[in-house]
Amino acid sequence: MARAADAAGLAGRGSGLSVVPWSECWARPPACPHANFGGSPEGSHLLVHHLEAVAFACGRPDGSLEQQLAFLAGLCHDVGKGRQLWQQWIHRVHRAQTHGQLLRERSVPHSPAGAAFFALLSRKLLDHAWNAQPCDRSAGLLPVAQRKALEWLRMQWVRDIADHHGRLDDLNEQPPWRNTLNPTLWQEIDLPGLWAWLSTFLPWLAETPPSPTDLKVQVEGLGREWTQAWPKVSGRVQRELSLSRTPVTEAAHRLLVQRLNTAHLIWADRWDAAMADSPEVITGCVDGSPGIAAPSVEPYAERPAGRPASNRPSPPNGSCPHASTATTDRYRLNPSTARTAMDALAQHLRGPMAAAVTHPTGTSSLADTVQARRESARLQAIDAYRRRPPDTRLMSLVLPTGLGKTFTSLQVALEAVATGECSRIVYVAPYIAILSQATRDIRDATGLEVLEHHHLSVLHQLYSEQSDLSVTKATRDSVEWDIDPVRLFATDSWAAPVITTTFNQLFRALFPQSAQQSLCLSSLERSFIIIDEPQIMDGNVWNLFLKQLEAAVHTLHAQALLTTATLPPTEYGLSQDPWPLAGRNIPLPTPRYCVEMAGDANEQRMAELAVQAVESSEAPVAVILNTIGDAYRVWQLLKSQKVRVPAGSRHAGVDGVHEPAAGEGDTEESTDLPVLLLTGYMTPVHKARIIDKVGTLVKEHRPAVVISTQVLEAGVNLSFATLIRALPILSSVVQAAGRVNRHGEQAQPGKMIVARFLREGEKDSRAAVYRSRAARQATDETLATMGDSWTETDSSPLLARYYQTLITQDPQTANLSALLEAAQGRWLSVSGTEPFQETYSTAEVFVPWGERYLGDGLRALLRSFAPKGVKQLYQRYLDREWIRQLDFAQRRAFYGLLHQFTVQLPADRATQVGDFSDAEIGRLQSPDAYDDHSGLSRVATQRGEDPDDVTDCFA
Repeated sequence: MARAADAAGLAGRGSGLSVVPWSECWARPPACPHANFGGSPEGSHLLVHHLEAVAFACGRPDGSLEQQLAFLAGLCHDVGKGRQLWQQWIHRVHRAQTHGQLLRERSVPHSPAGAAFFALLSRKLLDHAWNAQPCDRSAGLLPVAQRKALEWLRMQWVRDIADHHGRLDDLNEQPPWRNTLNPTLWQEIDLPGLWAWLSTFLPWLAETPPSPTDLKVQVEGLGREWTQAWPKVSGRVQRELSLSRTPVTEAAHRLLVQRLNTAHLIWADRWDAAMADSPEVITGCVDGSPGIAAPSVEPYAERPAGRPASNRPSPPNGSCPHASTATTDRYRLNPSTARTAMDALAQHLRGPMAAAVTHPTGTSSLADTVQARRESARLQAIDAYRRRPPDTRLMSLVLPTGLGKTFTSLQVALEAVATGECSRIVYVAPYIAILSQATRDIRDATGLEVLEHHHLSVLHQLYSEQSDLSVTKATRDSVEWDIDPVRLFATDSWAAPVITTTFNQLFRALFPQSAQQSLCLSSLERSFIIIDEPQIMDGNVWNLFLKQLEAAVHTLHAQALLTTATLPPTEYGLSQDPWPLAGRNIPLPTPRYCVEMAGDANEQRMAELAVQAVESSEAPVAVILNTIGDAYRVWQLLKSQKVRVPAGSRHAGVDGVHEPAAGEGDTEESTDLPVLLLTGYMTPVHKARIIDKVGTLVKEHRPAVVISTQVLEAGVNLSFATLIRALPILSSVVQAAGRVNRHGEQAQPGKMIVARFLREGEKDSRAAVYRSRAARQATDETLATMGDSWTETDSSPLLARYYQTLITQDPQTANLSALLEAAQGRWLSVSGTEPFQETYSTAEVFVPWGERYLGDGLRALLRSFAPKGVKQLYQRYLDREWIRQLDFAQRRAFYGLLHQFTVQLPADRATQVGDFSDAEIGRLQSPDAYDDHSGLSRVATQRGEDPDDVTDCFA
């Protein structure tokens, strides 16, 4: 058998170039670095096996024309790897690995060749099908319409193959392979071997393969044909959309189906690579399960009603070595498991959850009422879900904050699984701070396995996998952190019974910027998707998101629940209103909070209000400012303040809890006021530490002030007796009020003070964050009707009035036209749409701070990458040769750990404190610039003010 290193063993071509026999081409190096070139699939990952696995995961060679195109796309996507230059490169990679060396060469591009080859074979497929199919025009024009639809689908597949390792680009008059194919490309491929292999799957293929010259001419002709056909094909799509009664809805559906094709190709490609690289494949077992079956959603069109989802087809005669035909029980929920989880949840709500919200001084009658209302809301939601009209897939749960929206939503999701309507739960939250708390709550309440996915999720997976190890000081530095490729693939593709993720990740699945970002889309099939606090996303993307979400749940036979206390109007984004699972107002006999409008306030006035609140309540007080600079200025004024509290009362220091000394009297004493600052200008390690401290303060009911940006406003299960809020927009006012007397701990209403914050008594900084002039104006107009105070009872009608005013002034439908543009091939119109829009560029700064605050698991990971500590971690980042030695999973883990010590700043702020001369992530120039208590927040007060970036830092 030929060896790639032995030129004498390579088949010759008339051009003088050598080629590797098609049956011996590699798709990637073997798992064993000392394996020989060629040989069994256990020794090497042969290209033919990889292409077969991907093809059978995408479609069928004997199915409909749509299925055949999908199959052909999988069969052709990596054909370019068969060229001699690519095979030589991958063999040099293998040789370097074998000798522990580093190969500095970049990979040889192969995707354009796969796109061109698919374009050629798909043209032959459609021509054969068209000629073989009788066309009686007197009977109608369906065959003509079908061919035009298939031409559009074919072009989309060509674009996907060309982009499957990079950015998703537009379809236009130029073929994706234009100006990218090497002149000797087809001479470098064993065309006779390739043709013989293809003939086993494509009976319509001509027996005689073309010569390299003929193939080059044919591809050039296809390019000219593409340019000529494009105006007709794209014009037809435009006409169809213009004739639709609901063009935007139709466009969203078309885009969803198109991106499902992308997702299936990437899913199959990544899955086969993970299986081939996994050390557990040889035993036929991955994590105790035989494998993950490919998505069952058909990638080419919406299934007819009543037609069951097809399973992944088995390869002919078992010839596909890595294709999995295993069950998916481990990665989906079944009705029996859901019912068990529902029982566990009910027990949790009666026991641990009820105990957790008990006030240290005892439970008030209002707390009992709140608990009863939670149970009532939960039962009402389940009943409303069961009574919903058939085929209702979008629902809403609008409940006042603190009445258990998360657990009620979870109960409804489990009901959907228990009745067999869904088989997976996906919980989506705006920020990691909310997500981490919800993940723990879901896991503890149900006992279910929960996969948490975001940009740091590899670290979470590592930590959870090592949690059962006894990591002692003696062994901590020697722990190995190898990530199995299958486990990593499961994380990236949401292959788990319950997934918790962020708005950012969901948006990347719905509006992917790269082909790899579409991977999770397939896993939404038959999922119950909980969208928590959706009102936090920017208003200008709200309707765009709703349109694509609606297309997703209908096409994927999924369900979605929008859960919040302040749901924005959905009439411009959804075809019909979501089915309500609860009324917008569940009245309590006594309001939990009262809102007082305090007029204008500068930094000094906000500090005075905080001190007065602590002295009167002897409990933690929260102050939420709109921008980081504002928060830092108020913190500066407060951090040296003293307060008058009864002698002997407990109070918390910044770094711990202080107990009163023995013999302290009962008279009032003056004590330092513990003040905590929480902003986006802190490293994740630092923010996590501050959030833990805030939780301790609230739990122990100790006098202190917590100054924060918006991260405390939504989804965080904290309750304060008093909260002071710089005036934002009305929906944020109501969300923040949900942190006041949240569980009814106080029999009397808690207090929320809202002041129009003027920096230095002059500048209203609200517009730096809440950029919608219409939202600010609607807020001011609505609050002007309420006078100086209002209570929780008024919140629901106030919100209704606010949203009605806002939608009248600005329905925010301009972005919907982007869906029409994208459906006509201009994908970049919606590509990369984010839930939180930035209007300024950002950069990251590395801060060597907080190593001592890492848990044992992350500290062990740090030692494995940087034995000398966190400063060496940045040196590793600068060492590109060292980075290249890491495999894909190790690199993911390394960058995840690196980001634990970075702060994202506006670009101009970043250049003030960071050195960017060596790399994209800058290094903090002066260690003294990072404060142990405020991080880099002081930077926000220099040379003006930038918008608060909390949505970016916590996403």
